[in-house]
Amino acid sequence: MFNKKIEDFFKKHNLWNKEMFSYIYSISNEVDYYDKNINFAVGCPPKVNNHTGKIEGFQLTIPYCVDGITTMIAVHEIAHAIYWYKKIGQTYDEIQEELFPMIVERLYVEENKTSTLESYEKFLDSTIDSKEDSSYSFALVNRESFMKTNLDDFKLFDKSARKLARKWRRKNR
Repeated sequence: MFNKKIEDFFKKHNLWNKEMFSYIYSISNEVDYYDKNINFAVGCPPKVNNHTGKIEGFQLTIPYCVDGITTMIAVHEIAHAIYWYKKIGQTYDEIQEELFPMIVERLYVEENKTSTLESYEKFLDSTIDSKEDSSYSFALVNRESFMKTNLDDFKLFDKSARKLARKWRRKNR
């Protein structure tokens, strides 16, 4: 399912773990992103236990990678899958869920610079209200400060993101 370009990208950034990607692949499906009837289905929502608030899993739906934009979207959603995989059993925190994928997406765009990808990323960013208290605004405002972070040390990344999220919540009350 994951093409060589995607696999190589995640390996380059030490985010490829055979066991993890085997699991992610097993619960994934692909759709035609340009089919107007189904492109809304792309995403990677977590499965959260209603009683405990703990993350129990996720479902990944990515577009067929037919061009730069669909590959960028797939990279972003696979980054969500990596994030959820590493957070299984932990308490769900909505505010942090976009930070890791938006950082990985930015890395992908920087390494595969085309005017189309850069324009599309800018368009996506422009749809986010940075004053809003949401996971998207949290990620947009804080993405640059994490760009030099070693993403393969997920525990350190997560600890830093949680600390930043606490400050964000206090500031936005």
